[in-house]
Amino acid sequence: MKNKLLGILPLVIFIFTLLAGCRGTIPINEISGDKTKPQTYSAAERIEAITYYKGLYPISAEIRQVSDDWNALFIKASKRQIPLKDAGEGAKNLGTRLTALYSKLAMLKPTSRLQSLNDDVNTTLDIGVITFSLYYEGLTNNQSYKVFEADNKIKDMNRIISQAAKEWNEGADYYSISPSDIRY
Repeated sequence: MKNKLLGILPLVIFIFTLLAGCRGTIPINEISGDKTKPQTYSAAERIEAITYYKGLYPISAEIRQVSDDWNALFIKASKRQIPLKDAGEGAKNLGTRLTALYSKLAMLKPTSRLQSLNDDVNTTLDIGVITFSLYYEGLTNNQSYKVFEADNKIKDMNRIISQAAKEWNEGADYYSISPSDIRY
C-alpha cells in the first residue's frame, strides 16, 4: 500500500506545480535580451489567453482537490480505518467529479499556442476517470489486478500532468500572464 501512496505523490506535486505555475513572468522580448523587439501576439490574443487561463484555473484546482481527496481516502484505507469497498465507492465519486470537468473544459477556447495544454488537461481527465473506475472495480470486487492497472494509470497521468505544468508555465511566460491576471 505504501508503494501506491508513493505513486500518487508525484501527481500531487505536479498539480501543485501546475497551479503555482501562473507565477510572475518576463515578457518574451526581455527573455531574448532585445527590449525593442515587439511581442509576437496581439492584445486580443493575450486577452483570449487570459480568459482561457481564468477558465482553466478552477478546473486545475478541482483536479488537485480530487487528488488530495484520493490521497486522504487512500491513507485511511491503507491504515484500515475504512473498508476497501468504501475506498472503492470514494474512487467512484472522485471519477464522477472528474467527469463533470469535461463540460467546463469544452467551453474554453484556447489560443493555438495553448491547444497542447488543453489537450493534455483533457487527457489527464480521460486517464483520471479510467483510473478511478479501475480503483472502484478493483477495491469493491477485490480484484487486485485492476488496482495494479489503476496504479499504472496514475503513473501515466503523472507524466501528462508534468507535461501540462510545463506547458502552463510556457504559455503564461509567452503571454506575460501573472497570477493577478488569472485569479479572481
